[in-house]
Amino acid sequence: MAAPRLKVDEWQEKFLDAISDNKRIDDFSFRAALRDIGDGKSSSATFMRGLAYCAYGNFDTGLDILSRDLYVGDATYARVYCFLLEWTNNFVELEKVVFVLADMHKTKWLFFKAASVAYALGQLEKLEDSMDKFIKMLSEDEGRDDAKELLQESIADISNVYKKQLCTPEQLKLLGFTVHGIMSKLQKGVPSAISISADPAVGYLVDLENASPEEIASLNVELAEVICSMAVFDDCDIIARFSWPVKRNAGASYVYP
Repeated sequence: MAAPRLKVDEWQEKFLDAISDNKRIDDFSFRAALRDIGDGKSSSATFMRGLAYCAYGNFDTGLDILSRDLYVGDATYARVYCFLLEWTNNFVELEKVVFVLADMHKTKWLFFKAASVAYALGQLEKLEDSMDKFIKMLSEDEGRDDAKELLQESIADISNVYKKQLCTPEQLKLLGFTVHGIMSKLQKGVPSAISISADPAVGYLVDLENASPEEIASLNVELAEVICSMAVFDDCDIIARFSWPVKRNAGASYVYP
């Protein structure tokens, strides 16, 4: 029975490669994969079926399948699910599950992802909690001091927005959801960086690596129209925008794979 197991492992690698490269597996490969995966009821079978649909380009069905066994799957299951939610900019669902999954599996990747989500939504308590747990798991060689510095700067950035009353925590959270909702129209729209600052030159800034200048301009027009149409933002003085990555004067820099 070793051969089928190896074949399924090979499918998993092919699925993830296709998704990461913004490609779609062909009809023949999709049908062959489902045949090899079979109709088992285990969480591993559910994981592979959901991943197959995502690699086929049907993310809605794939994510729905994956969600069914999310809390019985292992850490890899949780990581891939969160990766796919971020990849498709489904921040509403990501915010619902990432903190629970991080506390459940206690991996560095999930804690760091939870902290990143908390930052993007202006959630100070969750940011500090998730990042503290992440930092405690780091060795000195993994950049623990840089991660600590990033946490302090991130807390200061968001705190200044609230202290200057540019917006409320509820408005900043909704702004984060709104920004990512618009980005979901870009399949390749995973941000290279999100910056939040009381500095009007920054505001809520999303640098996009894989979007053209025309796409960024179109996203900014749509974002402005959506925000202006929502009364909840009438007294919100932080400006959100998309941009092409440029070199900026910044403080701590830390990246975890």
